[in-house]
Amino acid sequence: MSLGLTAQSTPDQVSEAIFREPKRRNYSRSESVACDSTADQESSRRPGAVSANGKWRGIYQQDT
Repeated sequence: MSLGLTAQSTPDQVSEAIFREPKRRNYSRSESVACDSTADQESSRRPGAVSANGKWRGIYQQDT
């Protein structure tokens, strides 16, 4: 499913998409906030973000 985001999407656009998707999945409000908070912490909600070590790219940069 496309969230309608591009590499040029703004952090606000990313946040809007993040809140739309959990709503579609029937997540609670607190779960939706957690999704947005994680994106903010990991990439400042920037689709083109790259980790300092260059290993991770994108909005969510969690390791396995």
